[in-house]
Amino acid sequence: MPPQASVPAGGVPVAVEPVAGTKPAEPEPPPAQSDRRGFALPDGDRLRVRLAFMAGYGQDLANSSGGFERQGRVGYATITIEGHPQQRWFYRLSINPVDETTPLPGCGEDGMFYPNNPQTLYNAGPNVRCEAKNGNRRVDAYRFLSWDVAGQQGPLREAYVDFQATSRLSLRMGRTFLPLGFDWEEAGSMTAKDATRLQRINSEATFGVMLRYVRRSPGRAKPTLAMTAAAFLGEGNRWNDYNYFYFEDESLDANSYGSTMASITVSPVDAIEIRAGIKRGESGSKVERLPSYWASKRHDDALIVGASYENRYVRAFVEGARYTWGPTATSAHMVGVDPAPIKKSGWWTTIEGRYPVSRAVTVGASWSREEVDRADALVKYLAYNDLYRVTLGSSDRMTVVRMFTDVAPGVRIGFYKNVDSNPFPQASGIAAISGARAYRPMSTDKWGVVLRVQVQ
Repeated sequence: MPPQASVPAGGVPVAVEPVAGTKPAEPEPPPAQSDRRGFALPDGDRLRVRLAFMAGYGQDLANSSGGFERQGRVGYATITIEGHPQQRWFYRLSINPVDETTPLPGCGEDGMFYPNNPQTLYNAGPNVRCEAKNGNRRVDAYRFLSWDVAGQQGPLREAYVDFQATSRLSLRMGRTFLPLGFDWEEAGSMTAKDATRLQRINSEATFGVMLRYVRRSPGRAKPTLAMTAAAFLGEGNRWNDYNYFYFEDESLDANSYGSTMASITVSPVDAIEIRAGIKRGESGSKVERLPSYWASKRHDDALIVGASYENRYVRAFVEGARYTWGPTATSAHMVGVDPAPIKKSGWWTTIEGRYPVSRAVTVGASWSREEVDRADALVKYLAYNDLYRVTLGSSDRMTVVRMFTDVAPGVRIGFYKNVDSNPFPQASGIAAISGARAYRPMSTDKWGVVLRVQVQ
């Protein structure tokens, strides 16, 4: 017989030992699904926790010269904590321990040119140590390891506070992503290996202050109008123009004047969005005691316009951008190069189709095409100095095909194939510039399988 319990005056049941010779009752097993459920993440107004994980395995032929063309890596493993401590206040803290997006100083190899070789670039600068471990693979936007697109401040991805001044007007302060163009995952890209170059350029997180105006209409899922104005450091994107700046931490502000941006999004109906954004500023600094073309004050302007259409089965995006890069006039005169700014233009488009097989499972596929000028400070420098067969006026071209299955809410398994046409692989340590294999055509195509999980 099962043990009995007596209830003393204090009201707390006390178990009574069973009578000798009787078998104690077995404890009741927990519910069958309790082990699978684990514990729920905090999901209240004051505290909400979100988890995001992306990993993949694939081939990137841009790394084949060193024998590292196939890699399996975690792109990000992000923990985001956010909530409303008070009615008008909102905070967000996003941490990702995987931080591989920034180029490192590479040692260089015989017969190869590396734009991130400090011995070549900084002959008048500080003694920068090369990174023998990954410096020759984390070179630039053409030869890289990271499967993640977003740049970080160490493990810190975002950290900001919003103050809701009115129902439509809010003020944000801290480190945040600039609302310039369509976010890479929002537009259907899964990793840095299949994202377009313009998506990667526009994925800029930086410290600043942002004023936002959002107008909503009853019954509409999307805001009908959103406008943003921001003032920020403007250092988060400098290495895309080969402004390595002695390989100092990008979160250290070398730009004494700061940068500004403004953007607007209009949604006349839920299916359509039209976006436009403009950025004006500079990055880096003119260090007269350490003159270097690769560490100078640069233009960092952008004009981005795009539109999207979405229904239950189809999504389509198109976006164009025009950037102004290159050294400012004072820096150009200091190092003795042409002071004319560099104009870089491009566009991309994505068409995605998806079909819900069941309530939980959706299958789909997408196609992307991008063309963008191969115009930046490196290409201009090499072309003007007649180095390594680099010329002005060439373009990068990219065609990406993706297939995916959403096997549960927030869980995606995908595959991509990226046919990448890079006109100057020799400028990024991909193809040799001397020896028996000099200037041989080198493929920089990519493919991979991806797992992405988002828990919220």
